[in-house]
Order: sequence, then C-alpha cells, then structure tokens
Amino acid sequence: MSVRAMMRARVLAVAAIVLTAAAPAPRAIIVDGAGLTVAAAKPAPAVVVRFGTSRTPALAALGFLGKPKPGNSTDCDGGPLSWAAFSRGLTIYFEDGKFAGWWLARPASGIATRKGIRPGSGRAELRRAHKVAIFQSSLGEEFSAGDMYGLFDDTNKDRVASLYAGRVCTAR
Repeated sequence: MSVRAMMRARVLAVAAIVLTAAAPAPRAIIVDGAGLTVAAAKPAPAVVVRFGTSRTPALAALGFLGKPKPGNSTDCDGGPLSWAAFSRGLTIYFEDGKFAGWWLARPASGIATRKGIRPGSGRAELRRAHKVAIFQSSLGEEFSAGDMYGLFDDTNKDRVASLYAGRVCTAR
C-alpha cells in the first residue's frame, strides 16, 4: 500500500470516529393524556411538553422529526385549531398558540405510550397495558385509557388505528 493510500485510510478512519461521536442520540416520543415527552439516550435529559406549552417550544422539542406540514381549521369541535403534521404520523394541535392535543395516526418507530402501545398494537396488548373502556362513536369503535383515547381499525377490529389526547380536530 502506498503512503498516499495509507494517509487516505487514516483520514477516513478519523472522520468515521468523529462522525460516530457527533451522531445525535436516538430519541423516543412518549405520548400520554397530558402531552408528550421527548426522551433521549442518557445522559441527555428528557423534554416534557405538556398541554398549555407555547407553540415555539413545543415545536422545538420535536424539531428532530423534520419540518411539519402546518394546517388550521375553524370547523373543529370546540372551535378553531391549528396544527403541525409530522411525516411520521404525529400531529400536534394548538389552540390560541398553546399546545392543546396530539394525534398519532400510524405506526411509527419510537413513538408510543409509556407502556409501548401505538397504532398497529393489538387489542389484547392494549388491554394488558392500560385499563380501557371501549365504546361506539360516530368515528367508529373508540376506547379510552384514562385521559388518552384511540380508535380501532375499521378493517381489523383487533388493531389500534390511532391514538389521541387533548383537543384534536375531528368531525363527529
């Protein structure tokens, strides 16, 4: 191997070490009936985002998800809401500039309840993890687990289709 090739190999090895050390810590989002928590690998502290948090810090906590698609409607139950929809299936809602609710619409790696429930989880798994009440609504078969809610899949009644909490924009 030539001196030049050896130097190139060393530079690439050092660059790989630097890039590995600088890689961001993996993050998970834990959703619950009071908001959400962005958990990072230790020693980074978790960021708790509760309903009532101003829009800017709420969006900043989720910045690692990428740029959300904004939206708004005056036709939501309870009055107008704006939202930020992330590509991983998480939408967060705002009322008067404050974080008011969240909706998780599809399975997403790293986004679940503290007990691991997410869209795609089974009905039995949901019942083992949370105390649930199941009821029929204009949206379909719904459930509540404390201050958190969800819908079962229309085509597979044994699967959770979505989870939500707080104020969200639905057409009931």
